[in-house]
Amino acid sequence: MLRKGPIFATGLVFLVLVLLPGNAAGDGPGVSISGAQGRFQLNPSWGRMPVPGLGYFLGRAQPFGAVQSPSFSLGVDIPEWLKRVDIAAQIGDGSPRFYLETVQPLYQDSEQIHTVFIQPRISIKDGHGLYNLGFGYRELLFNEQLLAGINTFYDYTDNHNHHRLGVGLELLSRYIELRGNGYFPVTGAQKIKEDANQKIFERPLTGADIEAGGPLPYLPFLKLYGGYAFYDYHKDINSHIGKIRAEARLTRFLRLDAQTWNDNKAPWKYRIGLVLTMNTDRPTEVLTTPSVEPYPQKDMRHLVLFRVVREHEIKVEQFSKNKTTGATIAIRRGT
Repeated sequence: MLRKGPIFATGLVFLVLVLLPGNAAGDGPGVSISGAQGRFQLNPSWGRMPVPGLGYFLGRAQPFGAVQSPSFSLGVDIPEWLKRVDIAAQIGDGSPRFYLETVQPLYQDSEQIHTVFIQPRISIKDGHGLYNLGFGYRELLFNEQLLAGINTFYDYTDNHNHHRLGVGLELLSRYIELRGNGYFPVTGAQKIKEDANQKIFERPLTGADIEAGGPLPYLPFLKLYGGYAFYDYHKDINSHIGKIRAEARLTRFLRLDAQTWNDNKAPWKYRIGLVLTMNTDRPTEVLTTPSVEPYPQKDMRHLVLFRVVREHEIKVEQFSKNKTTGATIAIRRGT
């Protein structure tokens, strides 16, 4: 069984580092991280808030592209691969979830027009592990204004040992993002319980989803999406799900994810997550920086190693089979 301690410890150490108390007047120490790939600085004088430490994160609101660089030196080199590691915690419907995810290049040409990448992810829920391994290809098109991608994933959960294959397509621009994914079980129904009268089985579901959305005008740090998902049940009516999802770039280090969804079988549900990243090179599209233009110019190369957005959890259905009559009854809809 997986342990949550290492994830909590890593997150705590990092939060202590970036939330070091600052002087509200702007005097006192600051932090700067520099290396071969550039220099990142933090300056407590950014913050003009009475709460110590938040000055490291929240600066004066300025138009996008006019954000000051921070200043203070730790002399720590952050490896490129580590900048693409995300640690997250999610709460909401069901049990809390924790995950570690990264996107790493396998091949890139000199101008980053063509990119082949790998995206592994490990999640924990109810003490069980969910493992996703993805491979993808992305290409910049139309004078580098559009990013097109294709990907495939293999998903496995140690909760009843389900396996699934996924494929996806994506089109990303500074105005709108379009995604579509398909999910195909590799394993069939698994017997998970048995008593004197019945056997209980669990089966992964075939499904698909689509999503469209993007940044709000003048608010490049805030993205809003709408989506639809379908899952094919064998022992119950099929599931049709409407989704609304939002991403808010709070700082260069923190992203807030929120989503709510409703299907034809259950009331509205929600999930909120906080994602911690070490990438100090990302554009300064943070909560305090509205843009001058509705959709400011954006270097799409920043997205060639962005995570693939998909449903990582394996959706399942459960049903019972009577030992005497052989009748089957759906007893629970999946995750």
